[in-house]
Parts: sequence; structure tokens; C-alpha cells
Amino acid sequence: MAWWSSMVSSVAFGIALAVAAYSWRRMRVVSLGVMAWCAAAWAISLRGFFQDAGGWNAADIPGFLLFGTLMTLPLVVFAYGWYRSPAFRGFLEATPVPLLIGIQVYRLGGGIFLWMQAEGLMPSEIGIVAGCADTFVGITAIPLAWAVAKNIGGVRGLAIGWNLLGIADFLVAVSMVSLSFIGVLSLQPAPVRIGLHPLALISLFQLPLSIAIHLLAIRRLMSPG
Repeated sequence: MAWWSSMVSSVAFGIALAVAAYSWRRMRVVSLGVMAWCAAAWAISLRGFFQDAGGWNAADIPGFLLFGTLMTLPLVVFAYGWYRSPAFRGFLEATPVPLLIGIQVYRLGGGIFLWMQAEGLMPSEIGIVAGCADTFVGITAIPLAWAVAKNIGGVRGLAIGWNLLGIADFLVAVSMVSLSFIGVLSLQPAPVRIGLHPLALISLFQLPLSIAIHLLAIRRLMSPG
């Protein structure tokens, strides 16, 4: 397990360093905040949110509620910063759209879900869907960023659809985990590992960060000019 745990952690810190490096001279508080967020998410992930990787149990309820709260809190902070801080909003509005798209190349790391499904560590309903969607987003990120930079005809609509797919990928996975937890879906194996290290790091850091970037890219793509 050590190799894929290290890979997931490396991807998280790699994307944090990339965002921090870009932000350092533009808005240092964002640079420091992202690194602190990633480090905190990693530390919390090590503790885990659920009792047993083999399945759900009643003692998982507090962990499930805490997991959901910590997963959505960064998006609340992002929205608050957007509406309350003109400097933060200006920083985001000045970020090139091709960069907002190209940075999602890290989603290639989501191919780990396909390996987990093949090894029987993740239900196919999540492993195949999340693995294929993440891999597709990662593979197409750089070509699409290039097309947006060149303003190729019709690319804005394509890019909006691509960003929506990137968000839907996460929402489908989160929905299936939630429905499995409350017993509406019977998934085998139960996707308990989503809330255990190292996958909990994805939910606490990459997921909200990517959704925020996708939403920002969609806003920018829909704006005139």
C-alpha cells in the first residue's frame, strides 16, 4: 500500500506547491494558505474518519458528518473570500483561463481508482467512473488549455462542458459514498476507504480545490471578452 499512499500524498503536495508558487508574488496570503491547508488536510487524513476499512458501522456517524463538513468548508471559505475581499477577487479574475484549465492535468493521478477497483479495494461504481473521468480530465487538460489560449472557434463552449464534467466527476463519487453510507446503495466493497488515509486527503484538499478552480474557469469562460 505504501507506493500508492505516497503517490496520492505527492500529488496533493505537488498541486499545493504549484498554486503556492504562482501565488507567491501575486497574493502571498493565498500561497501560504494553500500550503497550510494541504498540510492540515494531510495530518487530518492520517487520523481517518471511519472505524474499519471493511465496512460501515454505527460508530461512523460522527466521522461521516465531520468528513462532510471539512470537505465543504474550503468552498465556503472560497466563496466568503470572493464576496468579501476585492483583492482576492481581483487575484482570481487576473488568473489566465488556460492556467485554470491546464492545472487540472494532475487529475491523471485519479487513475489510482481504476487500480483500486481492479484490486477489489473500491466498488466498480466508484472506481471505474471516478478513475475514467479523472483520467479523461487529466489527459485533455493541456490540449484544451492550449485551444483556449489560441481562442479556437467553439472552444469556450467545449471548455465549459469540460469543466462541468470535472465537477460532476466529484459530485457523483460523493453522492455514491453518501448513499452507500445511509444504506440506499449496496456497494461492494463499501467505499469506506474514501474517508481513510490516503484517499481522505483527496476529499479534503484536491476535491474542493478543483471544484473552486472549475467554477472560476466557468465564470471566466462565460464572461464576455
